[in-house]
Amino acid sequence: SPGATRPFASLSDYVRHIGEEIEVSLFAPIDGSKHVEGIIESAGEDGLVLKVGEKTLELEWSKISKAQRTLRF
Repeated sequence: SPGATRPFASLSDYVRHIGEEIEVSLFAPIDGSKHVEGIIESAGEDGLVLKVGEKTLELEWSKISKAQRTLRF
């Protein structure tokens, strides 16, 4: 559908998609990569918590360049 992969623009976008997989682009690499895919566990004033494989990753908003839903077919 149109806009299904549009970049998230506000906290409410993240909250609305808790439990869904997203792609996150970072300003600086974490573990050698500027891109992370994971499932949103929570989103709040301080940042985002993603489930990445077996790990939980906490990201501050200031580290996130762009985020959008991952579509799988």
